[in-house]
Amino acid sequence: MTDDEIRSRFDGRGMVEIRGGELIKARAEPIAHALGYRLVSTETRRPATSLLGYRGPATLGLFFRRDDDPRARRRAEQTIERLRAGGPLLVDHAARTPGAAPAVIPAPASAALGVSPVRPGVSPACTP
Repeated sequence: MTDDEIRSRFDGRGMVEIRGGELIKARAEPIAHALGYRLVSTETRRPATSLLGYRGPATLGLFFRRDDDPRARRRAEQTIERLRAGGPLLVDHAARTPGAAPAVIPAPASAALGVSPVRPGVSPACTP
């Protein structure tokens, strides 16, 4: 199941069910969060029949509920606006994460701001 197929399931309904393997869970959870849903239940199913003693892989049932908290609704609105503008479904939050490497400020912008450019892994004493 592709990200677009997963995304299409989160269409504003109160409850959404997605079935698949562990990889589906890893992809569906961040997509659901971005679209204002939260995982409320996970169900594991194994095939009842066996072939030569092997029962096959388990199937997960993921159950999501729409989160009506104003922050979740705003997050969903921002995601939809970004998709309509041709942007990505998921945003890389590394720049917002505390402890992440500092962003590089281009030299012309840093000069206008009166600061020296910051380069990860380079001592400020070594910058021109």
